[in-house]
Amino acid sequence: MHPDVIYFPDGWHGHKYWMAMTPYPFDTDTYENPSIVVSDDGRSWSVPDGLENPIVPRPDCDHNSDSDIAYNPRTDDLYVYYTEQSRADRCPGENGNSIRLVTSADGINWSAPQTVMNWDLDTDPLYLSPAVVYVDGIFHMWLASSASSVAHATSDDGVRWSPLEPIDVTPAPWHLDVAYVDGEFVMLLVDSPVAGAHLVAATSNDGVKWSAGSDPILSPGKGWDDERIYRSTLLYDDSMRLLRLWYSAKSSAGQWHIGYAEAAR
Repeated sequence: MHPDVIYFPDGWHGHKYWMAMTPYPFDTDTYENPSIVVSDDGRSWSVPDGLENPIVPRPDCDHNSDSDIAYNPRTDDLYVYYTEQSRADRCPGENGNSIRLVTSADGINWSAPQTVMNWDLDTDPLYLSPAVVYVDGIFHMWLASSASSVAHATSDDGVRWSPLEPIDVTPAPWHLDVAYVDGEFVMLLVDSPVAGAHLVAATSNDGVKWSAGSDPILSPGKGWDDERIYRSTLLYDDSMRLLRLWYSAKSSAGQWHIGYAEAAR
């Protein structure tokens, strides 16, 4: 579940598509650790040769979640961000939440995790679903929060980030992702944390002021995705003027999968 996809038209270390995602069998969060798969057509996916998933092990207590992948063209590295929670009911003496980062020069060998943001859950909201986009030399990050709000930060290097800036997005997302499409930011937001959740799109010229559509762009179906739509990711194929969407969804049987949809722009 929770896919994020980046695309290299000429390939990067042997593959055009790289996806970060997290297994989540029947809502079992001990397996929710960042993992990598690759593809050359965006439809058939496999673990790259030489890699053993997950790329980050389960923490000593509580769990990881919400991976997001970005490319740093200055260093030719992949960056994978994810959340690590250490809530008091699972980690005695702790009550925190952090955004962690691992990097790789080849997609196979990954660095040790480093913390790039952290919060005290006794005083701060629970921040979720980091979405990182690199545009014109700047990294942008958006986060959903348990306070029904969205926060935005920027960075020159993807490691040291500005203070979080609250921004207004309606409806307030439960999870989100952001893509840079044809000169504007597009946010895909999940409008609810419960069964029946839809996917809504919002757009912005600056990443701070957003305008959301009134109708969902994707709703639960009648098969494997009939319970809820969840965190999704978007790419734009300029040559075909095609919006390409990978989305996670839950079935009424409690199973999670990742699916694909597309639409002309």
